[in-house]
Amino acid sequence: AEEVPLHATLGRALAHEVDATQLLPPFDNSAMDGYALRAEDTLQASSDSPQVLPIQCVVAAGHPAQDPLKPGHAMRIFTGAPMPQGADTVVIQENTKSENNQVHILKPASIGDHIRRAGEDVKPGQHLFEAGQVVGPGDIAMFVAQGHTTASVVKRPRVAIIPTGDELVEAGRPIGPGQIANSNGVMLQTMCLELGMEPCLLPIVRDQQEALSKALVDASKTSDLILTIGGVSVGDFDYVLSSIKENGAIDFWKVAIKPGKPLAFGNINQTPIIGL
Repeated sequence: AEEVPLHATLGRALAHEVDATQLLPPFDNSAMDGYALRAEDTLQASSDSPQVLPIQCVVAAGHPAQDPLKPGHAMRIFTGAPMPQGADTVVIQENTKSENNQVHILKPASIGDHIRRAGEDVKPGQHLFEAGQVVGPGDIAMFVAQGHTTASVVKRPRVAIIPTGDELVEAGRPIGPGQIANSNGVMLQTMCLELGMEPCLLPIVRDQQEALSKALVDASKTSDLILTIGGVSVGDFDYVLSSIKENGAIDFWKVAIKPGKPLAFGNINQTPIIGL
């Protein structure tokens, strides 16, 4: 596992399960723009005979009311603002008219209308994420809401990609007679990136036993997986199999597909290797 900043966790797998430590929302708040008041003060309200209440103050998001709600009063409140002490409901502004620092309630309200309760979404101790879950943008938002700035994720597998063959030419260089561009190397590098790995595309290794053996051993010291391209068949210039045997072991060779039948799997110094 490794601890990384939250912005770097997207697409990563969590190393541990995560439980909530904080309420979400952290306090009772208004779900709508309107008026915070006591439901009992609206029981006789109607469009023909509105209940008229003086407006005590205005409560906005980030600015809690300084005093409790007075009996028979209302507070102008906006979405996300903390519910004032003493208020038990919110009447949405569509069901009101206001003038001269008074609000006319046009419809009865019930206790709890348009209030988002503290802990309604998440309560402390609630299980949020499983180990191994892949992190998405919404998950990152939840981490922030729970007070985190980092998360413990599984390290990305380090993959060494080793192209082999005298016929290969690095991308962008002139191609001579009988040569081809190293297109598979870049393709595999991007495929590994797409799968969430950390690929390292190494220089082309020529068809020489000693050079290939050294490249494989060096790669095994810094990588979690080695991918080789070419040189894994039985031709006179195919040195991958013999290099693996020299420095490790082969678990199987050949699969039932064409082209691509001479695929090898084994290890170099206990580092897995796939010979493509």
